Amino acid sequence: EYVSYLQKNNLLSEIPAFEENPIYKKEFEHYIKEAIEHLPQRCKEVFKLSRFEELRNKEIAQQLQISHKTVERQMTIALEKLRFKLQHLLSFIILFFF
Repeated sequence: EYVSYLQKNNLLSEIPAFEENPIYKKEFEHYIKEAIEHLPQRCKEVFKLSRFEELRNKEIAQQLQISHKTVERQMTIALEKLRFKLQHLLSFIILFFF
């Protein structure tokens, strides 16, 4: 699910041999899943609805009965936390592959 999203959005095309080695894919998916699962509950809900269910902010706000601004803020927090958490992984990938 997590890696599929990244592949669908062409976010892994820069990593050589990623498709060729299922171990890389499995490891990468593990780190992404772990990072998402450690998000605060509301951030996690908003992030999953946005990225995996492909709902718009307005739809997320209606479904969760929160304001559109709250959805925006929760997505911002989620993305900041994910960037921070996955930063070391991306650094490793860049050093390893390039």
